[in-house]
Amino acid sequence: MNVELSFISGPKNVFSLFRQSRKFSAKASVMIAIDRLFGTPKHLVPSFYDHDDTGYDGKPDSGSRDVAPHLRIHHTVHVQVIKYLSGSGLKPMTNKLMENIAKTMLSSGIGGVWLEMEDLFDFCKLKLLHASINSMFGEYLTALHPDFVDDYWKFDDCTTTLVKGFPSFMVPRSWAARRKCLDSLKHWKAYVEKLVDADGRTFYEGLDPHFGSQFIRQRHEGFNKMEPMNADSIASEDLAIMWAANSNAIPAAYWFLYEIFRDPELLGRVRSEVDGARTNAHEPDAPPRFDLEALIKSPLLQSIYAETLRLQTAILIARMPAREDYQLGDYSFKKDRLLVAASYIAHHDTKVWNQGTVDDPHPLNQFWAERFLLKTGSDHSGPLLQSYLDSAMEDSAVQPEVKYSTDGLAGAWVPYGGGQSLCPGRHYAKQEMLMTFAIMSTCFDIEILQEPGEVTLPDLGYFGLGVLPPKNIPEGFGG
Repeated sequence: MNVELSFISGPKNVFSLFRQSRKFSAKASVMIAIDRLFGTPKHLVPSFYDHDDTGYDGKPDSGSRDVAPHLRIHHTVHVQVIKYLSGSGLKPMTNKLMENIAKTMLSSGIGGVWLEMEDLFDFCKLKLLHASINSMFGEYLTALHPDFVDDYWKFDDCTTTLVKGFPSFMVPRSWAARRKCLDSLKHWKAYVEKLVDADGRTFYEGLDPHFGSQFIRQRHEGFNKMEPMNADSIASEDLAIMWAANSNAIPAAYWFLYEIFRDPELLGRVRSEVDGARTNAHEPDAPPRFDLEALIKSPLLQSIYAETLRLQTAILIARMPAREDYQLGDYSFKKDRLLVAASYIAHHDTKVWNQGTVDDPHPLNQFWAERFLLKTGSDHSGPLLQSYLDSAMEDSAVQPEVKYSTDGLAGAWVPYGGGQSLCPGRHYAKQEMLMTFAIMSTCFDIEILQEPGEVTLPDLGYFGLGVLPPKNIPEGFGG
């Protein structure tokens, strides 16, 4: 209400927003999130977060306010995320995540006897979040607050209400669900910092025995130096990064599992890829471990990953001209006007995407595991329509082999946004999706208990917030 939006569609138009990202600010969506979703103290939103217009780069944006280096909140958060959620900085945390997921699955009570369970998504939510929190935040949070995983998902269920900005008296349960998570995070921080003070060491290689990871340790050290921030605002930052790391990746991991396990032929092909990437196959009773690089390099696994995100991601990518009016073709947009691109529209554009052939159709509202595979001698493979491919990639030559490809999809496949604000957590999310399937397909046999032709649909009530969870009509599963 009372917010004017201009929706941008079409790959070339969307890509223009990303290509010229330095002319735009993504801060508008950040401000909505910290204010409405994560409960940041109201007085800090205009005076601290919005006041900092220096941008993400090491050098403050031209024409920005004079903000002390240690108070550049958006730059500080961006640098930490880039450093610890990509490249070598991510490896300790993903290795720990693999270990935790495997241990969690093996201790789930599923053994050699076939069991029937009501809801695969609920199983994934509880097990994966517990493993993820213990990998990123350490084990003290869930030890001090055993109900935190349940509390978190109650908060997550309220995000569609909270993001609309309703006051607490109108949606008291939503505000209470968030408050319980924030109070737990505040208590955890106070407890852990006492352990840190008693220990006296300032750095641990890779993982941190108190905060769980160097990522969370360094975030807290940076926040503690920012005078305006207090325990309440830091708890909000913790809830924000927890949401960013899990509320999209876990539904995506679920869809990845669901689509493969309901297709026995596809499951057999993918399992052979997983078996080849296992590094401790000679230890059949040990928690399974995998070569993540081998999983990531598998063309079929990558195509399933990309198709899962194409089909189920519905984010609203918001940008705002930061310093001057913006011209896009025949349209002029005023400075501070919010421009929005919807990934769901881009991902279902029939003028761009390959939908198979008359004899072998693959509509865009259905999962196709091989949509992102280019095949030797086939004019109908790959993600793009041939007509769009010709115009988008005039100087490009397709390699004569079966390969995973996102070539020519600039502005069309945008599950992580794009440009300067391209989601830095995309590597963590991809690895979590692949390792979750690898571990669960190794530990369990799973059968989706649905009637022929029955399909689980996404919950469009979460449209705009990221990966859509399944509608709350549980499909049973056995394992």
